[in-house]
Amino acid sequence: DHFNAAPVDTFQQRYLLTEKYWTQGVSHALFFYTGNEGPIDQFWDNSGFVFEAATHFKALVVFGEHRYYGQSLPFGNQSFDAGKVHYLTMDQAIADYAVLIQFLQSKYKFTRTVVFGG
Repeated sequence: DHFNAAPVDTFQQRYLLTEKYWTQGVSHALFFYTGNEGPIDQFWDNSGFVFEAATHFKALVVFGEHRYYGQSLPFGNQSFDAGKVHYLTMDQAIADYAVLIQFLQSKYKFTRTVVFGG
């Protein structure tokens, strides 16, 4: 829960990353795909435009999986139990992506982020 001041648990958000087009020190861009309602590898396999653009801009490409979909289940097998599904909101998902982008920025030091998704 990104919006509760009380201590909260975290979960492992799945993401896919390729450095294939990235040139450290030359490129300063992250192309970040915000996952839809499904496993992230399905979108990775069907989003050719992102990779075509990354080739041109020498961008780092990351696809973040949407919480409660694919393998990104905040409470594991209990994620859809009463009292836990209320964390499935757009605000929470966007905050997840913001945290992931900050984590990646600390490692890759990119200065621009272009977001794709639906």
